[in-house]
Amino acid sequence: MHRILALAGLALALTTLPAAAQMTTIDPGTMGRIFCVARLGNDMGPVTGLLSPSLTQAIADAEKKDAEWEKKNPGDKPPLGDGIPWQAFQDYAPQCTIGTVDSVLDEASVELNYAFPDAPEANFTDKLRFVQVMDHTVGGPVWRIDNVEYANDGGDLRSTLISAFAEWAPTYPRAFARPYSRRLETAGNHQMPIQPAIDHSRRLPLDAGGAKAHSGGASGACARTFNKDRK
Repeated sequence: MHRILALAGLALALTTLPAAAQMTTIDPGTMGRIFCVARLGNDMGPVTGLLSPSLTQAIADAEKKDAEWEKKNPGDKPPLGDGIPWQAFQDYAPQCTIGTVDSVLDEASVELNYAFPDAPEANFTDKLRFVQVMDHTVGGPVWRIDNVEYANDGGDLRSTLISAFAEWAPTYPRAFARPYSRRLETAGNHQMPIQPAIDHSRRLPLDAGGAKAHSGGASGACARTFNKDRK
């Protein structure tokens, strides 16, 4: 009788062990919250490990071009002088929360709501785009941030990283491209998005200094809102 009870206990332990020991992955909603915390802390370090291989490479390529541009133009502000454009407007937003989370098959999106308590008319909403890539560490697909779609059809991160070094852009540009759409192709062990072409007919560079982060936050946001209303 004791032997039967012992075997039954062992079987129960073995059936519950895989669930307890199973490695969990981070869902898009949680990644959105991490992204918001990183933006509020002005430290994107925690986000770098959550990027897709393709976006990681795109950022590395842009940073390399930026360094080369700076060497050739000493004393001038390089195209990415304000850093990687992680959000539509570079004004510091005191608040960032996630909104709607959508997921369909191997694609997902998370809204990022940036808010200015002293200037609510300047609030805006970006959107994180996710893809699933194979991670051999966990033995399956994981969600990774593949792009940032800017507010008000203002282009996206990938397009901006490309257009930042276009000959027509003497200062930090705002790429007004088609809304980000994604198709997949297989590249090695990763799924990589095929990017849409930039619609140059809609491009509109920022005014000089327009992308510079403002320490005051709200004042910069008000100026940006005024410019937006003038349009």
